[in-house]
Amino acid sequence: MTIRIGLGVFGMQAVPQRPDHHVKLYRDLLEDAELAESIGFDSIWLSEHHFWFDGYCPADLAAAGAILGRTTTLGVGTAVMLLPMHSVQKVADDAAVISRLGEGRLSLGVALGYRDPEFDGFGIRRKDRGKLMDAML
Repeated sequence: MTIRIGLGVFGMQAVPQRPDHHVKLYRDLLEDAELAESIGFDSIWLSEHHFWFDGYCPADLAAAGAILGRTTTLGVGTAVMLLPMHSVQKVADDAAVISRLGEGRLSLGVALGYRDPEFDGFGIRRKDRGKLMDAML
């Protein structure tokens, strides 16, 4: 049996206790990924939210692509991507390209979402999230 150890969840948030600029937070993410790979972690995991006051990462596939470009063995997972907030075709295309560029090191984890401001911001009724998720999967 093989045990795989991942590191996360990274959201790239700037909070009062850590009021860093977002450029620094994303730079730190890439450095953390390189460090994680160098000390033997198998993967790093990202999380997505939209319209948060703290700048929570709204594009984990883009961040995953950057990590995969900076590492050679580290896997990257979305834990989780809020699938109903996206175009299923765009997610499929982006994930396929990023997975190919990363030589299969991308793991795509998806979820329904739960925050009303996110659904409102995308013009989606929260009560439709289950039907949307089923159709997108």
